[in-house]
Amino acid sequence: IIQRTGWDGIQISNARGGNKVFNNTINDYGIRNNDGQEAGIIIGSNTNADIYNNKVTKGIGSGLQVFGYGVIKVYDNYFDSTGNDGTALGLQTIYANDYITVPEINEKQTMHVYNNFIKNPMKKGAIFITNYQSNSNASQVYDNKLCINNAPSNWLSAYLKLYVPGTFNNNNILSCD
Repeated sequence: IIQRTGWDGIQISNARGGNKVFNNTINDYGIRNNDGQEAGIIIGSNTNADIYNNKVTKGIGSGLQVFGYGVIKVYDNYFDSTGNDGTALGLQTIYANDYITVPEINEKQTMHVYNNFIKNPMKKGAIFITNYQSNSNASQVYDNKLCINNAPSNWLSAYLKLYVPGTFNNNNILSCD
C-alpha cells in the first residue's frame, strides 16, 4: 500500500527483463506536483515489466507511464481519477512512449493492454500509445472497460489514442460495472 507520496508511487528504471509490478494499492500520489515525478507507476527506460492486479487512484499525473522495451503487458488493473493536474504532461491514465536510451540496444516496445478498468479518465485520454521515435511494434489494446461520465459519441477515438501503425484495438467498452 502506497499512499500520499510526494513523487511517483512506484518507479522502476534501468531494470532489465523479468520485472513484475503487481498487487499494489497506490492512492493520492505525486502530491508535490513536480514535473516528471507524478505518476502512480512508472516503468522507465531500459526496463521490461508486466504490470497487473494494481489499484491506482487519485493522483496528479498518469496512473501508469511506460518508457520500457520489448513486450510489456498491462492487465487486470483498476485506475480511478488519475491525472488530476491540468498542467502536467501526459495526463492519460495509461501512457506509453518508445524512448530510445543510448547506448543500450533494446527490442522495440510492444504494448499489450487488456482487461483493465479505467474510471474517470482525464480528457487527454485513457490509453495513449505513441510512436515518437519509431521504436514500437504494433500493440494490442482490447477488453478494457472505461467508465466515463457524459461520454461523447466519439469516446472510443477521444479516449483511446493509439498512434503505433497496425495496433489491434478490439472490444474496449463503455461500462461502469
